Amino acid sequence: MADAHVQALTRGVLGRRYILGGTHLSFQAFLALVADITQSPFEAKVSDYAHYYYQALLAEQGVAPSPGVDAYRMRVFKHHCYFDASLARRDLGYESGDIRLALQRAYDWYRQEGFLSARPG
Repeated sequence: MADAHVQALTRGVLGRRYILGGTHLSFQAFLALVADITQSPFEAKVSDYAHYYYQALLAEQGVAPSPGVDAYRMRVFKHHCYFDASLARRDLGYESGDIRLALQRAYDWYRQEGFLSARPG
């Protein structure tokens, strides 16, 4: 990933935005993968989208507590979103890696640096 950022700086086209990804997962599947790696319980909760969306709008106005995510992201990620890394592959030679390995490395680094406590058990 760091190499891709360097490639974007040195080989990228000014003004272009490069998506650095490659594994298509639903948000729920992504969270389940994180839960598996961290050995933390994960429970997908079905909730009232409209209630939290309007709470997020009110939070942006400073009149309600935040539901933990802003209204813009709720609008965008309410639907299935797919992002295309083909521009990064073409312009930068980017190739995505294994998402499980990347998440495991990130988790291990955060633990090693003291940002997270050791796994339970």
